[in-house]
Amino acid sequence: MRFTSIPVLAGAVFGAALACTTSASADVILPPPDCGLAGTNNCLQFSDFSVYSLSLLNFQAGAGPIGPSDPYAVSTNGISLQNALVVGTGVSGSGSINSDIVGGGLADDAYNTPSAAGGGLTNFQPTAGNQGAQGANIPGNTSGTWDITISALNTYLNGGTLNFFFNLNQTNSQTTTYLNSPEDALGWMQVTLRDSTGQNQSISFWLDGDACNGVVGAPNSPNCSPGESYPQNNTNNTILPVDPAHDEWAYIHGQICVSPAGAPFPST
Repeated sequence: MRFTSIPVLAGAVFGAALACTTSASADVILPPPDCGLAGTNNCLQFSDFSVYSLSLLNFQAGAGPIGPSDPYAVSTNGISLQNALVVGTGVSGSGSINSDIVGGGLADDAYNTPSAAGGGLTNFQPTAGNQGAQGANIPGNTSGTWDITISALNTYLNGGTLNFFFNLNQTNSQTTTYLNSPEDALGWMQVTLRDSTGQNQSISFWLDGDACNGVVGAPNSPNCSPGESYPQNNTNNTILPVDPAHDEWAYIHGQICVSPAGAPFPST
């Protein structure tokens, strides 16, 4: 499996982790997806991925803004990522060597992701220049992607669900000419399943804004609304692969508005 992520940032440290949900593990406890744009929904569908906001889930659980002991706080009494596989940075500032969880050279270590503490980072884009050590025994492993063998991933998941977690820790101080506010961001992801024998065609799954055709407040409308899709229209964001079916960004809001029970959410 190959993982390619190109989030656009305006001045933050980026982190990502893979984690699993199993009946025997309390590491990740997410509710069943009920995607849509009504007030009672808990996620949005962006192409092939159901996308949650942990802040929204925390409000829906009656806990308000996320605190250290809340059900959807990360690495406390809520969601623990201590046993996650790391795609970017590390877990709790360390643990970026995935071989301590998946051995045998079957998983890449984490990307050594850049920090924009000085505000000089516009785009975060995993490349060969900032990738960690390669999984030595992954057939056809490439330096521009994060890779793991399917067999090793299935063993790690132990029948659970594959989840991707991302930090959105944008500051609200840098100016921007194309985002609604400085703490917003754009995101795009491709996950590819590849047959190392070459006998079967590769299959890719996408997180992008190309299928954002949902209707705010409408029942049975699980997809993101058109307002959550963003085109490649300036020098900072024209970096996606040339693919007409997957050439729109997913718009990531730094703030969300939680409406009273039963009321529809606004589109932005």
